[in-house]
Amino acid sequence: MVLKVRCANAADLKAMIACDDYAPAHPERGCRIEEALLAGDCLIAEQRLQAAGYALVRHDFFGFEFVEVLMVHPALRRLGVGLALLQACIEQCQTAQLLTSANASNESAERLFIRAGFQPCGWIDGLTPGDAEIVYRVECGAANIRSAG
Repeated sequence: MVLKVRCANAADLKAMIACDDYAPAHPERGCRIEEALLAGDCLIAEQRLQAAGYALVRHDFFGFEFVEVLMVHPALRRLGVGLALLQACIEQCQTAQLLTSANASNESAERLFIRAGFQPCGWIDGLTPGDAEIVYRVECGAANIRSAG
């Protein structure tokens, strides 16, 4: 599969929502995508000019970047789209670490994060009753890190 990962823009909104199986029942997701697009905080993966998946990255999670949403079109899962998006997030990371999270029950996400070089570093109880949120981290290249001045 040939993928192109690039910064998303406002013209990508409908395509991003269309590849997200969570968004139709949760209109707040579309609003969050739109906010992230306006802030320049989205990457999109394309296959043959069609949206294959996307990542939303926050820049304010305890001083680190955080992959808030990683979504792959349901028909394209387990084909490398998520890994390509995570690798692009790591390459573009401007902090010493990049973090992300997933429910403990989401074994597919855990395998993907480990494959991309992330390691579990903690958990948050109570967000989803009975299913802790596991936090993962990966070191980012020193060449990418913003200077403190």
